[in-house]
Amino acid sequence: MLEGPLCKTCSRPLPPFGKYRTRCSVCQNAKLFVSNVTAAVPFDDIHRTLIHAIKFRKKRWIFDLYGALIKRMPGIADHLEADLILPVPIDFLKKRVREFNQAKDLADLVERITGAPLLNNVLRRRIGFHPQSTLKRKERAENIRNRFYVRNKAAIQNKTILLVDDILTTGATVNECARTLLEAGARKVDAFVLARALTV
Repeated sequence: MLEGPLCKTCSRPLPPFGKYRTRCSVCQNAKLFVSNVTAAVPFDDIHRTLIHAIKFRKKRWIFDLYGALIKRMPGIADHLEADLILPVPIDFLKKRVREFNQAKDLADLVERITGAPLLNNVLRRRIGFHPQSTLKRKERAENIRNRFYVRNKAAIQNKTILLVDDILTTGATVNECARTLLEAGARKVDAFVLARALTV
């Protein structure tokens, strides 16, 4: 489990006696649309191996191993009042190859823990962009811009939404999803991610 002190916005670990006591320097200087990101574990060698086994070897049952840990997280209680859970979508071609969306599987688990209803396919992803993993921080934000759209705006009007994704690296994807949802009428967007990259 990630240990504090953590940035209250993105869950990035903070120096215990550093200048930024509640928010990291990145979040202080960035234009953010997501209100809060809760992360369960660091994206270290152990969790990288497990998450890659889910994504690339279809070991989807591994999510169940994380369930007990997520239930014990102090931060999970902050999401009990969410109106809706939305998984971060993957594009059609990637889903066709992989045969599933790992964020949707994780969102199913979060739904069972929090009791908030999950809506799938409301937030959609356009195809034709470079994979985020191949890009640097500034390039990721530009690459992901306007990549998402809301298919059913009525479903999210004035709702507090919990976005769910497997890994947060720079936060560009989650932030762009939040921007899209807020512009479509959502009231507030938080996020839950399984793993938080410690270095970018």
